[in-house]
Amino acid sequence: MNVKMLVFNGCENDSRVLKEAETLSENGHSVEIVAVNVDGTKKHEWQENFTIHRVNRNPIHYVVLSIFRSFLEHSSSLTNIDKREGGEDQFTTQGKSSTDTRQKDSQGLVRGVLRTVLTPILYLLYKILREVLSQAYDRARVFLMRYHRFLCYLDYSWRAVYYVCRRDVDTVHAHDLSTLPTAYVISILRDSYTVYDSHELFTETSTRSDEEQRFWVYVESNLITKADEVITVNKSISNELSNRYHIDLPKVILNCRKQRESDKLGRDDLLHQKADLDPEENIVLYQGGFSPNRGLETLIDASKWIDDATVVFMGWGSVETELRNRVEELDLEDSVKFIGPAPQADLIKYTRGAEIGVIPYQFVGLNNYYTTPNKLFEYMTAGIAIVGSDFPELKRIIEGQSLGATFDPESSRDIAEKINSMLDDDQTLEEYQENAKAATEKYNWENESKKLKQIYNSLD
Repeated sequence: MNVKMLVFNGCENDSRVLKEAETLSENGHSVEIVAVNVDGTKKHEWQENFTIHRVNRNPIHYVVLSIFRSFLEHSSSLTNIDKREGGEDQFTTQGKSSTDTRQKDSQGLVRGVLRTVLTPILYLLYKILREVLSQAYDRARVFLMRYHRFLCYLDYSWRAVYYVCRRDVDTVHAHDLSTLPTAYVISILRDSYTVYDSHELFTETSTRSDEEQRFWVYVESNLITKADEVITVNKSISNELSNRYHIDLPKVILNCRKQRESDKLGRDDLLHQKADLDPEENIVLYQGGFSPNRGLETLIDASKWIDDATVVFMGWGSVETELRNRVEELDLEDSVKFIGPAPQADLIKYTRGAEIGVIPYQFVGLNNYYTTPNKLFEYMTAGIAIVGSDFPELKRIIEGQSLGATFDPESSRDIAEKINSMLDDDQTLEEYQENAKAATEKYNWENESKKLKQIYNSLD
């Protein structure tokens, strides 16, 4: 089949999208990902088995604001009317009659009077207009940026519809709720199948306003029943979607890592080197985005009571400055280190330098509560013990596979106690680490990809 995958990002490092595209391509389908052309990305990209097309991004509020900016930045004050000195204004009396001379003098006097009177009036009008437009720009920007994400989404949607509908398409694969309406429109116009791939509980993400959440709940409730197949990332979200919208249980495809021979190698010192730590120092690692509601502040607080290890934050994000300031205020520079994100190809090499990986997400909504983040499977692949918030899916895997322990994410004391109890018991810590390596025989993309192939085989 001709499969068009829709994803509302640049699709440079979206592991789930890329893995699914590769799997379907290997299964004989023609796959093209339709993503967003953000700064620094290629408009067309050819992978080994599939292609990525990135539609341009120029939403209506960018156009409106750019017109304002263009006037405000490039306009200049009015020049004096007719500044010419000399040239045509300089007359010689040679060959001219006295009548001609008087007529020219009279015309010059009129021009001079007009310049004197009109120039300040026009300049004043210009300044008033510029001030009005400047204030209008500020107000328009505040208003339009309230709807920035939605306007960007509309821009992507119509461009994706226009692009896909001019090409052969049998199945539209909507990655997350943000692209489901677009996929539905295409399916009507081109009589194609629709696969809805819910990467998370989209309507429960904590960074969305109440207004946005209500909108997306309305969209999902009306369109999820129209999808030919619904898949998601874990059992809890599958149950939630089924109960909410009275649909059959969505198929679960975990976002596990692909198995690689290089991931099975022993311990590396790359993490210690990057964090400037002694090779014998124990490391408690958090890797990933530094974002709100991930419990990173609580983990910093917990480091005060972690006895024999350094907490390392490997990544970047919007709250990094606040986290660094918190470490400084608490005088924890010797207990907490920040390093930049590791290259994706070397991520596991860095990760396996730690003893324990932490997932300290907070309960700020069902999306966090039901989370199975990529780092869970990355820690597992690296063969390190795992501690995480006492949430259903994390508990199911961490404790169900004896990979480590879960804690109360609101208690820095409890986090520290769980980590200390593991560091104090070398035998148990080693068992957790061995169990993590063994668990990858079950939790890997090679196993999960079979489910995706079966779904598409049922459509074909």
